[in-house]
Amino acid sequence: MLTELGSHQSRVLSRRETSMTNQSSANYEHPKCYLAGRGACHKTISLEHWISKSLLRELGTTVAVKGLPGVPVGQAKVIGIGALGANILCKKHNSMLSNLDENALKFFNLRRRIDRSFSKPPFAQMIANYQVDGSLFERWILKALAGMVLSGAAEIDGQKIKSVFSMNTELLFDALLTGHLPEGRGLSLVVSKEEITAKRELQCDMIFAWNDNRKIVGGGVTFLGQRFEVVFDPDAGHAPVDRVVRPKLLQFNDGWRTYQIHLKYKRQRIQKIVRISVEKADWILRT
Repeated sequence: MLTELGSHQSRVLSRRETSMTNQSSANYEHPKCYLAGRGACHKTISLEHWISKSLLRELGTTVAVKGLPGVPVGQAKVIGIGALGANILCKKHNSMLSNLDENALKFFNLRRRIDRSFSKPPFAQMIANYQVDGSLFERWILKALAGMVLSGAAEIDGQKIKSVFSMNTELLFDALLTGHLPEGRGLSLVVSKEEITAKRELQCDMIFAWNDNRKIVGGGVTFLGQRFEVVFDPDAGHAPVDRVVRPKLLQFNDGWRTYQIHLKYKRQRIQKIVRISVEKADWILRT
């Protein structure tokens, strides 16, 4: 049965890839696709949600946003999830990046499930293990960054981010498509001694160079009290010390229940375990 299912899936993928190839030309570059020139484009432009549509659906039918056109500075506006998208990727390049959305949805759903579990009294001691692709999550954060900036949606003080700040898009596209990041960079968890507030808001934003606040060098995402960042530009300057680069294990414990999210990366480096005490919201790090 497994063999038959695998064969069927292979045939479906083959037909899909054939259809995509038929609609593409080796030299065609769609004028609206920001990845034009990075492989042949499909002739059809698609609606790209820079925060995954599947994830937005999990959060609800509407979201509160800041820094978008028409939203007063410092204020939030509730909009439908369909408004958080733009025609900035062709159908082929959008499809190529769909696995990033699936992996991010898996990670956020795991975090929500763990958060909900701790809201209920424990019945017995237990340990549960999960695995998430850390390299795909890095690229998803960069995909969200590219969408926010290159669509022209993100604004600051009424001006479009992309017209005010510089950003090395060639480095961004390389990292987005290949996962290659500068030495010493990667998915970074911002560590705080302050109490963790488990807000169910999802916030995506930009990281500016620590030696030049007019240059965008990475993207960040905050969810359920945890902030992750990815820097793609080697000229970003020295990052603050309160960051754990490429944590290999996120461990949540309340004395009875232990949930462990294992993060896997293409290129293994010296990694750390991040332990989170749910009762005290303390961070304890060890190699």
